[in-house]
Amino acid sequence: MKREQINVMRRGIMCCIEANQTHHCPPDCPYHDGVINGTPTYCEGVLLLDAKAYIMQLEHVLRLATDRKPARLFTLEELECYCGAAWFEVWLEADPDEGDPERKEIFQVGVCNGHLVHQDGDFTEFSWVQKQYNKRFGLRLWTRQPSDAQREAEPWKG
Repeated sequence: MKREQINVMRRGIMCCIEANQTHHCPPDCPYHDGVINGTPTYCEGVLLLDAKAYIMQLEHVLRLATDRKPARLFTLEELECYCGAAWFEVWLEADPDEGDPERKEIFQVGVCNGHLVHQDGDFTEFSWVQKQYNKRFGLRLWTRQPSDAQREAEPWKG
């Protein structure tokens, strides 16, 4: 579930709480009764379905954060809703002017809904992560610190 969907759901919940107290749904409520494919829909039911989907997403993130399985790469879908630590692997091109060879480096970062916060305070937007993810001379993120053998065994896709 994307951040804007979560904000809509949060507003819908607040409107339902207000309606419970005032017995009137606020006019700015993002959920409305309607008809979808000829079937009547009720705003509370749609809101509950959205809340259920979000809870399931959060449960998945929690399982990911607490499991002790071997290191593996995050999917972009997981990264978009994950908040916590990850291992950032970057594939750097050679820089002949600086005398640097082509290399791959790995270090820990913080992740918040796909955005990265580096140890030096630098910040990487999720849109940039999406463009570079698991591509040649790009980046990828691991759930745990991988061994060198795990890193070498996992192919870069691009």
